[in-house]
Amino acid sequence: MIALSFGKTDIENQLNEMVIENKSEIVKALENRLSLNFEYENLIVS
Repeated sequence: MIALSFGKTDIENQLNEMVIENKSEIVKALENRLSLNFEYENLIVS
């Protein structure tokens, strides 16, 4: 059980580091996704 907890923490730390390293790319992707959804909704309404 201790080994699993340690392994999980290590994986979580690695994921957090990846998010921090790629934060700007993640933000751009989210902004693009949100703008695409917004434009798509506008097209449906019109």
